[in-house]
Amino acid sequence: MAARLSSTRLAESGELAAEAELLRNRAAGLGEADADAYRRVIEALQLPREPGGEARKRAVAAALSAAADVPMQVVEAGAQVARLAARLAEEGNPNLRGDAEAAALLAEAGARAAGALVRINLARAPEDDRLARVDRILRDTARSSAQAQQPP
Repeated sequence: MAARLSSTRLAESGELAAEAELLRNRAAGLGEADADAYRRVIEALQLPREPGGEARKRAVAAALSAAADVPMQVVEAGAQVARLAARLAEEGNPNLRGDAEAAALLAEAGARAAGALVRINLARAPEDDRLARVDRILRDTARSSAQAQQPP
């Protein structure tokens, strides 16, 4: 909404609104995808324990790795929303600055929560490069959120 209502102040408001709509549509399906991924973790955990248990361990590790994908997408989407919100807070319709600030804060909170899930799912895989990536993206998201909170 803030992007659509910023056309008199921001020439590319239409593009920003379209980007926001794409992010919203992408995020809408992630809840179901997350539930499906976690269902596969539960199924792997229910595999019979065998002597040595290597097959079960591999299945659980693979399922947890796959289950990190959806929250990683949430982290990435949150970062994009926070960047977009920071830009709108700075350059958009001043009457909607509060909405842009709130969007940045909520995007950061959602990204941080999803980042915690990535770390939990990858706790047994410290070599996974998604751990470093989530930290980097969350730092960038925090900067965008802080930028959105700066006084005009």
